[in-house]
Order: sequence, then structure tokens, then C-alpha cells
Amino acid sequence: AIGSASMRMGVGYTCFAVTENVAAAISPEVFECTLSLQKDVDGLFVFDKTRVDGALNKATAVAVGMGMKKSEEVGRLVKYLLSKNIPVVVDADGINSIAKEDLETKVAPVVLTPHVAEFSRISGISIENIRRDTLNVATAFAKEYGVVLHLKGAESITTDGERAFITKDGSPCLAKAGSGDFLSGCVSALLARGIEPLYAAAAASQVIATVSSDLAAKYNDNVILARDFHEGIREYFRKQ
Repeated sequence: AIGSASMRMGVGYTCFAVTENVAAAISPEVFECTLSLQKDVDGLFVFDKTRVDGALNKATAVAVGMGMKKSEEVGRLVKYLLSKNIPVVVDADGINSIAKEDLETKVAPVVLTPHVAEFSRISGISIENIRRDTLNVATAFAKEYGVVLHLKGAESITTDGERAFITKDGSPCLAKAGSGDFLSGCVSALLARGIEPLYAAAAASQVIATVSSDLAAKYNDNVILARDFHEGIREYFRKQ
């Protein structure tokens, strides 16, 4: 999902940094992407600076956390990426594996893409309080930690602490597993093309929301799968 989204959004080269067992599973499906094998123990990622640096050799943007289990090793990876001067999208267990204190010493431009439960964990704010005042809570967090926060929900909020965009027209099918991976792929693609993080995240959110609505109108929310976004993104740009 990440690879196809990034390629559909205009990047010329995508590299998957994955463990050997993951590489064996996905290689028949990722014809356009290259693979960088990472160290693992019993199939789980283990941070190895040399291998990670190899994957980062030509990177102009990075997305991390999707499909990874929460662990100290994933936390080490994310913290290392935050120390590099490369824009990074942190999602899923990338968010779950770090603490907000890790954001205080970052060098990288950072886009966080949590849903409410993930945001609650990293911020320490209860889900109830987040939902009570979502825009102000999101804006305050982004400003305090100097990140772009894309808080996913029925109305997704993208903010850098000073400016905010709200995406309102997405379909309920965005709640299905895998749709967030497409978002991360789209954001990282726009970052790789040199677009400012706030606008990269906001634009990606709008593209995905529009694609989801178009698919839902053509078919039905219940039958849409994340893989349907492959063609949905292509059709979106055909109409522009």
C-alpha cells in the first residue's frame, strides 16, 4: 500500500526496508520497488545502524511504523530517524514505540499520523478529553513539539501548531485496515517531492478522502478494501 501510494503520487523510486521474512512475502507484489533487508531475530525487526543507513542512502523522505510491532527496537529505529535531517512520517507502531520526549531532541521534519487512541498514548491526554476539544488539543501538541500532526478521524485535522486544515469529506471505508498505509505513502511521496510537511499531509489527506468518497459512491462503503485505492488514486488524477 505504501509503495503503490508513493509511486502513484509521483515519486520515481521507492525502497522498502524490511526483514527477510517480510521481503519473501511481499516481493512478488512490489515489482516497481526495491528491497533493503534489515536485521531480525525470530522474524522481528532488530535495529542495525549499518543496514538502516544503507536503506537511507538516497532517501529524500521516510515513512516508518506501518506493519511493525511495538517494541524497543522499533523505538530505537524511530529515534534514529528523528536524528537525521530527512523528513519522516511516523505512523502506527512507530508512534506506539516512542515517547513524546523523543520528539524534543529531533532534527528531522516530522509528520505524525495517529488515530485518536495512538494520539492519546503519546500525548498522555485521555481519549475523552481529545474528543471534547480536538482542534485545540491537536494544535497545542503540534506547537509544543514542533511537529505536523495529522489526527485521523471522521473529520481529520492537520496542524503545525499555527495553521490547521480539516478534512471532512472522507468515507467510512477509511476506517478499514490498510487505508492509513495509503495515507502515509501519499504524505511521504509529497515530502520527497519537496512539499512543506503541513501541506504534504493536508493535501494527502484530501486526496485520500476524495478517493474514498468516489469509491464509496461508485460501489459501497462495505465492499471497499484498502487495495482499491490503487486504482482510485490513478482515477483521481485522471480527472484533474
